[in-house]
Amino acid sequence: MTQITCPDCENTISANSDHCPHCDFPIREYLATTSASRPNPKSGIRLPNPPQHVIIQGLLIALTVLTVFIASMLYIAHRHKQRAPAKVPPTTPVEQPATDSGPS
Repeated sequence: MTQITCPDCENTISANSDHCPHCDFPIREYLATTSASRPNPKSGIRLPNPPQHVIIQGLLIALTVLTVFIASMLYIAHRHKQRAPAKVPPTTPVEQPATDSGPS
């Protein structure tokens, strides 16, 4: 007995059902009219593609993570630039005047 997920209520049901026993969704009609479907390699039954909102949600999460990463890198680079010491030209040693330690 092959099991599939109802696209409406997402409960697991028999692939041979005409309607979902939980929400009365017309499974057989849905599977027959769905043109954008992919075959399930285990059962050979064509399952619907993931809903568009799931794909959009995944893309938005990925975009948010990327934006936070780039903003963090820019912030770190900016802070590093502010904390870098100013370049000071090298100084030459100052000669000390000779002290006379002899008898006076």
